[in-house]
Amino acid sequence: MEARSAAISRSGGRNFPGRSAGGVIAGRPIREFEQERELRAFLAAPRATPLLTTAKVWLSLEPAAHPSWRPLVSAAIAGRAIVLVGSQP
Repeated sequence: MEARSAAISRSGGRNFPGRSAGGVIAGRPIREFEQERELRAFLAAPRATPLLTTAKVWLSLEPAAHPSWRPLVSAAIAGRAIVLVGSQP
């Protein structure tokens, strides 16, 4: 996978404080997926935890994701298209 993706979780997961934008978003730790299979497994079911990734990665994974996953917001950050996707568990 070209870019890393991060889930914004309430608890658990691995924190990478310094390797992402502050290590925390909205008071929640960030869990990075280092392997595509981990990310595919995460997207296979609805979850309360949103996913922050590049638009390019999301478009490649969207066809295999559970149908409840939808883009919530997108923005250009440092010249890259970033998307926050979420689902209803």
